Amino acid sequence: MTEIEQKINTAIKGLTRRINLKIEHILMIENALGNPEVDNQIWEKYLNGNNTQMALEKNIYTSEMIKLLTLRAIILPKMLSSFLRWMLKKQNKNKEHFQISLDFQYFFYNNLSSQTPLLKQKIIQGIVYIFPNLIDQPDVLDGVIWLLKSNRNPVNKQNNNINWSLIYFIGLWESFYKDDIQYFINNALIGQYISNDQIRKLIKEDHDWQTIQKDIKQLWNKNHISLMPQYLVFAKLFYHLNNYYLSAFFYQVSQGNVPSQIFNAIPIHADIKLIKSNIIRLYGIQIYKQPLLLFRNVNTKNLLLIIFIIFAILLISPLTISSERLYKRGLNYAQNQQFDQAIEFYNKAIEKGLISEDILYQRALAYQRKKDYNRAIEDYRKVININNKNYNAYLNRGNIYQKIKEYDKAIYDYNQAIKINHKFIKAYINRASIYRILNQNYNAIDDYTTIINIDNQFLDAYKKRGDIYLKINQYNQAIFDYTIAIKLGDYDVHNYKNRGNAHYKLKQYKKAIDDYTKVIENNKNLSDIYFKRAYSYAQLGNHKKSIEDYKQVVLLEPNNNLAYNNRGISYQKLGKYQEALKDFDTAINLNNQHPYAYENRGDLYYYNLTQYNKAIYDYTQAIRVNNKNKSAYNSRGNVYHSLGQIQKAIYDYTQAIKIDNNYAQPYYNRASTHLKNNNKSQALNDFNRAAQLYQKQGKKEWYQLSIEKIESLKNILENE
Repeated sequence: MTEIEQKINTAIKGLTRRINLKIEHILMIENALGNPEVDNQIWEKYLNGNNTQMALEKNIYTSEMIKLLTLRAIILPKMLSSFLRWMLKKQNKNKEHFQISLDFQYFFYNNLSSQTPLLKQKIIQGIVYIFPNLIDQPDVLDGVIWLLKSNRNPVNKQNNNINWSLIYFIGLWESFYKDDIQYFINNALIGQYISNDQIRKLIKEDHDWQTIQKDIKQLWNKNHISLMPQYLVFAKLFYHLNNYYLSAFFYQVSQGNVPSQIFNAIPIHADIKLIKSNIIRLYGIQIYKQPLLLFRNVNTKNLLLIIFIIFAILLISPLTISSERLYKRGLNYAQNQQFDQAIEFYNKAIEKGLISEDILYQRALAYQRKKDYNRAIEDYRKVININNKNYNAYLNRGNIYQKIKEYDKAIYDYNQAIKINHKFIKAYINRASIYRILNQNYNAIDDYTTIINIDNQFLDAYKKRGDIYLKINQYNQAIFDYTIAIKLGDYDVHNYKNRGNAHYKLKQYKKAIDDYTKVIENNKNLSDIYFKRAYSYAQLGNHKKSIEDYKQVVLLEPNNNLAYNNRGISYQKLGKYQEALKDFDTAINLNNQHPYAYENRGDLYYYNLTQYNKAIYDYTQAIRVNNKNKSAYNSRGNVYHSLGQIQKAIYDYTQAIKIDNNYAQPYYNRASTHLKNNNKSQALNDFNRAAQLYQKQGKKEWYQLSIEKIESLKNILENE
């Protein structure tokens, strides 16, 4: 198994077997799609394994298998039909397998971004492919309807534990179809120009699409009179997609007339020519309304009965649609994400006198989903005026204010929601997120703590409180929160990574290494984690492992000068001086303003290679880059001391002391230089100062050395 195949296998298993899905695995899939070495055979190898064929044949619907086959349909668009056929085989009341697939699709949709263009292309390819495929495989019609119109069941909107973004999510393929390519598909089906280059290319390269377009062109031939019954499946599809224009078009093409309920649903406007009450001109052809066949084969007695029933219904029924029915139609449109139509019917209901908390709330939601924030805010205000205890109205208005960055107003609304319902977790979460934006970290911590007190299993609160503790350098508290999140089952890389960072900051390097290793097991492309683990190994004296990790860093980031510098130090510690020198050279070539690389190379020249002039050059360069570099002055002083250049050495030690008068080493070194120059009293003063600082800093060995020098000097001075 190659390295890229290992990554594909890891990503597929991570996306289909784990409860907590990770964006890293989506990015691994994206990277593999962009790898020229990965062809469809490799994808089929891993997506068709894991008992896939058995599941398709024997109708096995485990959560893992549903996710796997959904993923296969995404990556291999030609597998979309078999996926839909398999999904349709299982029919039960709650259709749980559809829900599992939709939830999986939601995770994908929520994590697609500018970093995943190839996955987006695959989804678009699937939609383009499925239309002509319907002609040969009309048995998957219901599956395509679900794919492009995945209605979710209505739910109780008073349930505060529901993830509303998930409830309103409409399916991965449907989202792309409605938002990105519906217009271009429609144009392709009626012979119009397709302005989208990608879709135009896909259609041009597809033989079945070319056949469709050739058939459609015949419709405008005056001599064309034959029907095309194969396109009846399109008529039915577009009817279910609420596209009555195309439904009528394909009913006419396939059977010569259009059902009356569809014909009547087509609004007459400038682009549609009304020829007669039962004939219109649409897309360049005449559309005929299906004749009424209600009374065919009905005898006189039954006909009179039917007339009587119709007359009775007309007497009993209201002559106009009631406001409640208009409201319900609005709700249906909203459920199908058709917010313009929903608002239209809410408005009609309100015009008829239905002005209630519920309808205003629903209209506000529709405006909010359309991002018509001013109207949404106004409707939420009206809702609150009717019922100032409606904490959901405060929450949603607060969400809008947060979206438009009016944070004070958002906080006010969240405060009101919490006053009404002090266990309203969503309000605490959203208020905390604003506090984080405003750097009011302790307020955010208080909110996350309250959430945990309400529900001590709420993983996200531990994670986010941990993030804040890490940010404000309260590392032990951060470690506690990440540990709780992990114990509760949140094995997200984020928790291990940040807990590792907290251990790292506390110099708990062994624990940091353990956490970083967990992160690397899930994602081998995180150079910063390799870097920190390498540094941790070095601090524990394990320079071989440190070097291995720094190698990974420079593979992932060839221009990381710090990695070369640090690996050079580890090579130096292992006595591999030429390798160390090569790494320091590379670090400097990558960044000639790197003071540590100059200084470290200087140390190598001085302590290990005894090339004093080169050492002086490097320490001088380090000082040039940073004239406050006390250790570079001290080290250059050491070289001058070794060369017997006493005054230059004393000058450098003095400069180091001026930069930091609590820096003990240059006092000790200057004392040694004074002693070499026979300035005993000055040496004694510097040794005394060095001893004081070493004792204060807990450096026992250096303190003892200083005391010995002091005692020796005192004896010499007493005997003179």
